[in-house]
Amino acid sequence: MLIRQAGTADNSRLLDFQRRHTMRGSMPLRFDRSP
Repeated sequence: MLIRQAGTADNSRLLDFQRRHTMRGSMPLRFDRSP
């Protein structure tokens, strides 16, 4: 249980971090590409 909870917590944090990082990374790229 504890291991599963910790795993899910880590996964959720990683997913959130990845989503935020990808969003920040994609946003400037789109702005740069767009005129």
